[in-house]
Amino acid sequence: RFCGDCHRQQSWIPPDFKHTGVGFSLVGGHRKADCTDCHKNGNYRNTPTDCFVCHQADYQSAPNHATSMYPHDCTECHQTSGTWEQVSVSHDSFSFLGAHASLKGDCETCHASSASVPAGTTESDCYNCHVISGVASATSYEKASDPSHSVNNFDRICTTCHTEVTWSNAKYSHKSFQFLGVHGTLTCNNCHQSGYPGTIAGVASDHCYTCHAAFFQSAPNHVSGGYPHDCTACHSTTGSWSNVKAYTHTSFTFNGAHATIKTTCTECHITGKTIPAGTTNDACNNCHSTAGVATTKYESVTSPSHVTNSFSRTCADCHTNTAWTPARYTHRSFQFSGIHSTLTCTACHSNGYPGSYAGVSQDNCNACHSANYQSAPNHVSSAYPRTCASCHSTTGSWSNVTAYTHSGFTFTGAHSALRTLCSECHIAGKTIPAGTTNSSCNNCHSAAGVATTKYESVTSTSHITNTFSRTCTDCHTNTSWTPARFTHRVFQLSGA
Repeated sequence: RFCGDCHRQQSWIPPDFKHTGVGFSLVGGHRKADCTDCHKNGNYRNTPTDCFVCHQADYQSAPNHATSMYPHDCTECHQTSGTWEQVSVSHDSFSFLGAHASLKGDCETCHASSASVPAGTTESDCYNCHVISGVASATSYEKASDPSHSVNNFDRICTTCHTEVTWSNAKYSHKSFQFLGVHGTLTCNNCHQSGYPGTIAGVASDHCYTCHAAFFQSAPNHVSGGYPHDCTACHSTTGSWSNVKAYTHTSFTFNGAHATIKTTCTECHITGKTIPAGTTNDACNNCHSTAGVATTKYESVTSPSHVTNSFSRTCADCHTNTAWTPARYTHRSFQFSGIHSTLTCTACHSNGYPGSYAGVSQDNCNACHSANYQSAPNHVSSAYPRTCASCHSTTGSWSNVTAYTHSGFTFTGAHSALRTLCSECHIAGKTIPAGTTNSSCNNCHSAAGVATTKYESVTSTSHITNTFSRTCTDCHTNTSWTPARFTHRVFQLSGA
């Protein structure tokens, strides 16, 4: 062979053979090896390149290698760079995540002499290691006692409850039940006191009564009041059991005075009392009656007595949901305006209900005010109309009289002062002919009339003796009785 393949001109030794041409490069730790470390007995031909041939002694003496049947291909764990102890193996089927990360370079923990890891074990094959005979026997399925996995026949797929971060703080994903709010703090034993799957297996999130029956039975009024078994109707998973929200009554809205009892269930749901299903805001008598739960009852009202007077049991006819009093009935035929709006029920219904005034309309004043008419001056004797609104109004007092609208007579001149002085014209024992107009002066200004200035009483010049016309306007005006002035048709009084 050519000497230059191994030796240099500067020095015969040490030799420096280039192994790149023979398929085995001297890199890393191999660069420090002597030729005789590999080429035993001066044999430089057909030297094997398999690691195990040279490192068999290292393999045999290394912990667990032979007993755990580590592969003979040293390069799977060792490298030529660094020391023999710097180990790094690439597990094709298993990723060292979570708590397993600390085991990545610690071969002995898993590859112990007393146990083996089945080839191809993956992250989901937990039981391969976490079995009593496995390499993770300390945290094995069989050793779990709180609760016992074996007794309760738990699933052997550990990831169903555990995570790779930590073995403890296990959490099972319940398919039918969501652990929300305060349920998120429960331990397995809180529900599975009778074992697994236990008596409440398959319970859904909205079937509270299955677990909370004891609470329902012991809670005030729940049984006697016929409360629904759907706990979520009043309770929530946020906060404590006593943190009660308002139950959503589909037919009844808590308005007005009822708003204060929205969350006070015991105000309505009383032992021995029931509220008919479907009670609405209009069905007041369901609660406001002797058999009902309300403290203000139809039968107990005495002023006026609802029972005696056969009042309607539709409370809303008189009462509002703001307050039981004051009550106000809407009269269909009579509108309470002006002074009438201050009246109490007994002011009109003094003899009971419906009473003698039932059906009285707005324009039938005399039905109620007949006594006032009879006692008022001149009303009867002067035959005043019984339509009170002709002179009176509902604004102000009874004595606040407005002018009666006389259809045939207008109050002008001296007559304007008489417009609201009814008694000046409407005198006892005297009558004014119907249809009297401003030109019918003699109807009033005569011996039979109501006026103080009469045709018959004039003496200078005597109207009777001279047979003056009874059409007063021939000489007089409505401004003043005197001076009088006659218009001569055939002789004009002019000059002197």
